[in-house]
Amino acid sequence: MEKKMELSWPQRILTGSAQMPVWVWAAFLGYAAIMIIVLHDYIGWQSVNVVLGLLALPLVTRITGKNGNHYRYGILAIATAVLACFVPTNTMLYFSIVFALLFVTEAGIGRINLMPVIMATLMSPLVQYAADVFSFPIRLHLTEFAGHAMKLAGMEVTVRGNMILYQNNEFAVDPACMGLNMLVTSLITGLMMISVNQKRYNKILSNRWMVPVLVTMVGLNIISNCIRMVCLVLFNILPDQPAHGWIGIGCLLVYVMLPAMFLSGWLIRRFGKDIPAKPVTISAHLTGLGMLAAQLLLMGSVAIAAMVIKKEKSELKNSQSPVPAVAGFHADRVDASIIKLDNPQTLVYIKNIPGFYSGDHHPMICWRGSGYSFRQIEKKKIAANTVYTAILDDGAHQLHTAWWYDNGTRRTIDQLSWRWDMFRGAHAYSLVNLTASSGTELEQALTNILANKPFNPILTGM
Repeated sequence: MEKKMELSWPQRILTGSAQMPVWVWAAFLGYAAIMIIVLHDYIGWQSVNVVLGLLALPLVTRITGKNGNHYRYGILAIATAVLACFVPTNTMLYFSIVFALLFVTEAGIGRINLMPVIMATLMSPLVQYAADVFSFPIRLHLTEFAGHAMKLAGMEVTVRGNMILYQNNEFAVDPACMGLNMLVTSLITGLMMISVNQKRYNKILSNRWMVPVLVTMVGLNIISNCIRMVCLVLFNILPDQPAHGWIGIGCLLVYVMLPAMFLSGWLIRRFGKDIPAKPVTISAHLTGLGMLAAQLLLMGSVAIAAMVIKKEKSELKNSQSPVPAVAGFHADRVDASIIKLDNPQTLVYIKNIPGFYSGDHHPMICWRGSGYSFRQIEKKKIAANTVYTAILDDGAHQLHTAWWYDNGTRRTIDQLSWRWDMFRGAHAYSLVNLTASSGTELEQALTNILANKPFNPILTGM
């Protein structure tokens, strides 16, 4: 039986087997310009996941049908662009541009498979944010599980939050270390493995297998990190030793990459389908006035959404609205959503969260940008409230910090809890981040603030 010989669209262009329509180039350049101008501070262009994802796109992209009136991504692009005007977030604009690029591709080059959509999603800062923040409870449970396993093996270890203490040394499960930090990277490489095996066996795996494969990759990553933690503690390998990183890479290769390679190969051999040859030709012209109108409408919608978000960012930076006075603190407004309060003992940031869909200026991200790493992250109950506490370390200095979510009437540390609360109409929450130079000062400040609620005028007014 004749096998389908498919070329990825970059290969088709580079080998001259198709002629790229001029209007497609113009559309690509237009959307790229919008992305660079408006989202330059949102997309981590130098991050491993973005670079690897861009390199992987030619590998995972397949032309599966003739170009023409394919409107599925156009509808999604216009919907997210309109939504971005009412919910002006970088993430909405990012996905609007991604869907617009896919719409142009299907209209001007050829119908494509699902993998580029998944790849673009994995490259987005939203996924890395979710991996950092929403995996936080997983890290705590993972540390507890690894510590319990080592205790059963007869090792005298102490578990404290995300730390395992053994022979006066600290071992942490955190996103800065090799391990869970590679979660998104391993998912991207998992898609690459599927593509390689599809080309190898000349078979296509149905889209319904994508989610199970990616979920399996996440599970393998968690198992890998548990084994990695046991190895680091067992052999007393500290973070400043070269072997610390090599253990992480070794566990990733042995317990994630190799099983994923064999699993994807088996699935494709067992459930993959041969596709008969279907010559794909590219028309240099738009298929009709309807498609032309759709492309112009989409370009205009994305441009308007970009202008709305750019204006929102400008207003956020230039806000000069007054800050309510708080006894014992000097208050300054950093921007429209962030207020800084300080006194000789403590530094406080109150960061407003405008909607249930919004990012939350998480301390683990913000302090990392200032050169600090997090140690001894744990939950503490103070004045009948549960908060997260941690030690900030930049190599030369140590600070003690705590954070929680507060809207003046309710406090929580659970991401899903405050998001669901706001979705149901509750007053906007803010992230409250309190930092002191010592653990004693931090606990005293926490006890006073949680009991007396001095920030309520700010929290209820934001």
